Amino acid sequence: MPGLPKDDESTFLQSVKDVIDLRPDFVRIYPTLVIRNTTLFEMYSRGEYLPWSLDRMLQLVKAAMIEFEKVDIPVIRVGLHSDPSMLENLVDGPYHPSFRYLVESLIARDKMVSMIERLKNIPPELTFIVPSNKVSLYLGHKKNNIDKIKKLFGINNIFLQQTGNQEDLKLVA
Repeated sequence: MPGLPKDDESTFLQSVKDVIDLRPDFVRIYPTLVIRNTTLFEMYSRGEYLPWSLDRMLQLVKAAMIEFEKVDIPVIRVGLHSDPSMLENLVDGPYHPSFRYLVESLIARDKMVSMIERLKNIPPELTFIVPSNKVSLYLGHKKNNIDKIKKLFGINNIFLQQTGNQEDLKLVA
């Protein structure tokens, strides 16, 4: 549970390493949220606790998911299910109904950026061949990945070509 009181980036990432050392069959990652009528809510009300921002949480959960993937530990759940009761009692914190999608989309963007950085000359147009079941991850929420990459590298157009018979991303420069 990243974002607990007195937690920071280094303590959370150390927790990830400690969990990896335990070699679990799977893990779940639940960002810390402030829910009404809890001890954390009381701390929050007294100004003793401030939840992490959504961006900060996304970056840290992304790092955790990458580490778990490296050692083949499945992450079976990321973020809380949008239960109506929970939502009406949610006071503050990095909640998003598609939290896992946002994290996986950041991982996808990082893969695209890494491939572009390896090019000697970056052309004004690029095409990525992506598995058809992952197109939305590479596009990003509201095409955010494409927009950010275009801006970062001064690229005019980025095209995603779907294929159903490959596992991962390929760059066609």
